[in-house]
Amino acid sequence: MVNEPKNIAKYITNNEYLDICNLNLNFDDALIAEIWPDYVNFEKRRTKEIPFILNNMNKEVTTQPKIFDSCLGSGATSIGLKLANLENVDSNEIDPHYEKIAKAHADKNNVNLNITNHNWFDLAQSINKKYDIVLCLGNSLTYLFDKEHRTKTIENFYKILEDQGTLIIDERNYPTILNNSFTHSGQYIYCNKDVVETKVKYATDNVVVLEFDHKLKNVKTHICVYPLKDNELHNLLENAGFKNIKKFYNYKETKDPYCEFITYVCKK
Repeated sequence: MVNEPKNIAKYITNNEYLDICNLNLNFDDALIAEIWPDYVNFEKRRTKEIPFILNNMNKEVTTQPKIFDSCLGSGATSIGLKLANLENVDSNEIDPHYEKIAKAHADKNNVNLNITNHNWFDLAQSINKKYDIVLCLGNSLTYLFDKEHRTKTIENFYKILEDQGTLIIDERNYPTILNNSFTHSGQYIYCNKDVVETKVKYATDNVVVLEFDHKLKNVKTHICVYPLKDNELHNLLENAGFKNIKKFYNYKETKDPYCEFITYVCKK
């Protein structure tokens, strides 16, 4: 379910709520899911994302790891993994709009998806198996505005991992957004800038509103996300029990304060 003001009102100030409402934005979740494949560019995303995941697998454990893609979305990561001959992939999605789109894209690529519908807050209770790799990519954690929910989610990711398992999770570089330095190069995660451009419509320490401008369909849609602060996600990971945490900037280990995405590779 896409975040909109009424769903996050208790996490932001009254002035922030009124500001966002007065912008007359479009929070149609079905429309956002519809344009998402055009925003992603599956083929281009796979050229960087899948090699990064493969390079950070614990190959000493198995060449066919059990993988939990916690946020299937429109399917890019799960389908990319299947096309890379990784078969033990469970793909989780709670939004039926995205699930429908992911299934259609999988069919086009002759890929079978094993789709689950687990709530992140209940993972440790609802899943009766453990995974070698858990993925939470595409800035997905920042859909959670409740600190307890973010904490519980990371803890559950830890619990469903095998010993020596790996969590790979990312976030947008929110400090750059809050400092008015946001960029969308089209080179990382969301790779179809020529068709769908991302802009920051509104930003405070409590909420960021992202705008997706589909240039061919001439529509604009929006989502509200929580702007993680410096080291906030790193601290959540450490507090959950992860000991070996590597930080990547646009998939590179060289620190870049102006990168678009920060990805964490965390060992249990």
